[in-house]
Amino acid sequence: MKIIASAGGRFNAFYQVENLVKFGALQKFYTVSYCKTDKNKIPRNLVKNAPVFEHIGRAWKFLPAFVNEKLAWNVVKDNLFDFWVKRELKKVDKFDLFVGWCNFSLHSIPVARSKGAKIILESGSTHIQEQSNILQKEYAKFGVKFNPVHGKIREKVLREYDLADYIMLPSTFVYNSFLKHGIDSKKLIKVPYGVELNRFFVNKKKPEKFRVIFVGMVGIRKGLYYLFKAWEKLNLPVDKTELLIVGKIMPEFRHVLSRVKLSKNIKFCDPSDRDELAKLYQSASVFVHPSVEEGLSMVQAEAMASGLPLICTTNTGGQDLIEENKHGFVIPICDVDALAEKVSWCYKNQDECYQMGIAAQQKIKNQTWQNYGKNVFAEYKKILKK
Repeated sequence: MKIIASAGGRFNAFYQVENLVKFGALQKFYTVSYCKTDKNKIPRNLVKNAPVFEHIGRAWKFLPAFVNEKLAWNVVKDNLFDFWVKRELKKVDKFDLFVGWCNFSLHSIPVARSKGAKIILESGSTHIQEQSNILQKEYAKFGVKFNPVHGKIREKVLREYDLADYIMLPSTFVYNSFLKHGIDSKKLIKVPYGVELNRFFVNKKKPEKFRVIFVGMVGIRKGLYYLFKAWEKLNLPVDKTELLIVGKIMPEFRHVLSRVKLSKNIKFCDPSDRDELAKLYQSASVFVHPSVEEGLSMVQAEAMASGLPLICTTNTGGQDLIEENKHGFVIPICDVDALAEKVSWCYKNQDECYQMGIAAQQKIKNQTWQNYGKNVFAEYKKILKK
């Protein structure tokens, strides 16, 4: 089996490609962020790296919002990567599968197909139209003028859906969003992501203080307004409890923060490296993920591996990870009362909460990136048999 993979970011791509190397199936990997630490797992001779596109992406982040909107700089950057891969593929002999990540593959796909390859599109998020609908509605609630999905990106991704032979998805929530928008189920493949057990799986001790932790970008999409309102409603003892928010605060969220009462037991922490993040998980009692739209947020599996029960919404992919009332709770999006109720239960039943976290750790221990790779490779073999 000869497979070519193309990803304009890290996403789950490097874990997937690492497994393709183990199976002896990787012919070439086109990327923008290959670095020294990857060399032990993905040989340099199998990689075509173009870091210039990542540098362009970093420069884009410093542009004023109105300039970026006018120039669509991020769209340009992603298309440049796609055109580069298209050019490189023209130099390649025939191969079996082209695995391309959403929004980076439109122009590469026709060339890959001309080489005899089947096309697999990797989509870590919900159907692009569903994502746009959910986020536009959510941003409008807070009076924030923001286009969460650029029109040119939406148009490009919709065309990628049409051109792909198969679309690989990480969760039931994502799968159902594609069905909702008319994608044939025969085209869809669901394989949940893995977790780095060697980093996060350790013997969990019961923390001295009841601590709720969230990890991720601090923005409207993550549903943090509802978490803050739930915390305000609970009014838990300041000296015995803490809400720890780990992540970068997005500019559009700062005025949302003015709408909530931030008590003294709410702590903000800058983004940490992976080892520091593992320690923060260990210090917590329960992990809360109140997002309004996610594909399958990988921090949920990390928290479970660290021995934490999970409180998540129906729109995070978390329902594929836990059994209700055994490893955590799944609640509706934007529901302050439901969120407050589950956090309150964890606070009032801390021994049971701790045992729920241990059960969550055992539940997730087989969901490794290695097993993820085996499951993905099994799907590839099915495709080629067809």
